[in-house]
Amino acid sequence: MNNEEAKTSGTSPSDMPFEEALARLEEHVRQMEAGSVPLEQMIRRYEEAQKLAAVCRTKLESMKKKIEVLSRSGGKVRWQEAADEEEPADAGQSEDFFPGISHGDSEKL
Repeated sequence: MNNEEAKTSGTSPSDMPFEEALARLEEHVRQMEAGSVPLEQMIRRYEEAQKLAAVCRTKLESMKKKIEVLSRSGGKVRWQEAADEEEPADAGQSEDFFPGISHGDSEKL
């Protein structure tokens, strides 16, 4: 286990703040694109990147719903937590976070 994995191994992606999950996702993408990690680590990072992308998408959707509630409240500040929803079937896909990469490109990893 390297230093990066040791630092973050106890933190589940779903428990991370959005900014931390996004930064970690971006770092995984940089490393995978650079080819700077061995194949086995790359596969683990790809799997985690998929989870991080789903977490980021879920958190963004939740914030979008909160903003919509605020907007519809007629200018009155009224904060309402978005109801928990089941994760969409395609939540593991990362096309929204990697607009230049099609899902078919993931097979190249």
